[in-house]
Amino acid sequence: MDIAGFEATYGKRRGYFGEYLWCAPDKNTVRLILNDKPVASTEISVYQKKWDEGWGRDGTGNGTIPNKPIMTGKTDAEGRYTFENRPVLKEYTTDTGCTLKPNPFGYIDVVGS
Repeated sequence: MDIAGFEATYGKRRGYFGEYLWCAPDKNTVRLILNDKPVASTEISVYQKKWDEGWGRDGTGNGTIPNKPIMTGKTDAEGRYTFENRPVLKEYTTDTGCTLKPNPFGYIDVVGS
């Protein structure tokens, strides 16, 4: 990801820090495999470490994994699950063309928290 970030911003102004993390694809899919076979038609839950998502947000419990999943679903016949895109407080594009937009992780901080 770091190399892809350098390539995405090559020849453009410097000074941003980690903005390439905002270049998450519009569609993100994971494929679950167990013993070389897809984990088909299986209910899954996705959890994410809690982190304050911007000014004025509740920072209580930062760094912990909540009991409630951020999304749930079922894998398909090939063991694939496509993550839901979550909203961000404000969409923003840097001068390097990296855009913070809805993505599976929600607000992506430029330092990766």
